[in-house]
Amino acid sequence: MITWGAYREQIQAAVLRDVDSATWTKEVLLTVFGWALKTLATHTAREASVTYTVTGVSLPLPADMSGRLEDGSMIYNTTSAGKQVYFKAWEESPDAKTAYYTWASRIYHPETATGTLTILYFADWEVPVSDSDLLALPQWSYTPLQFLVSAYALTSVGNESANIRQWEERDSERNALREQQINMLNLYDREIARHKRQIRQSHFGWAK
Repeated sequence: MITWGAYREQIQAAVLRDVDSATWTKEVLLTVFGWALKTLATHTAREASVTYTVTGVSLPLPADMSGRLEDGSMIYNTTSAGKQVYFKAWEESPDAKTAYYTWASRIYHPETATGTLTILYFADWEVPVSDSDLLALPQWSYTPLQFLVSAYALTSVGNESANIRQWEERDSERNALREQQINMLNLYDREIARHKRQIRQSHFGWAK
């Protein structure tokens, strides 16, 4: 694993060429890193789980969830009697006794559920807080993420350059910084394509 501070310094030195943080502050780079982690999760997310005590007919969805539960998760109820009952998405199996559905930020489960409800799901990657925080990321993601972070970082300076050219030269499209951003995105696409996208539908196994 690598710390956020060490990883940021790699990006500043090898990609952005901004070792002294003259253009991008540490706070800005942390912000765009958070955006990049959100994007990475659409390709490969981390596994997570949460267990709720059943109350009523709905419970809050995990705040860090990536994508929809219906597209890849396992949900089961451990009843008060100790029996495990697996639930499927309503769109897959519309059975009032064993189906759940989601609406807004909540999951609605069968009224017969008692005891606890466990959700195995895919989550966004955790954003570091301090330079010493370790990045719990797959090592193969380090290289593509460097390019994606840099692409997001170039957004503000690219827009600034476009505004200046619009008034000074009437040509906001002739923008080397935006070209750099496009190049960074292309490098990200090339590197991320080396790794297969996560297959979520059957990742947690078939519901019983």
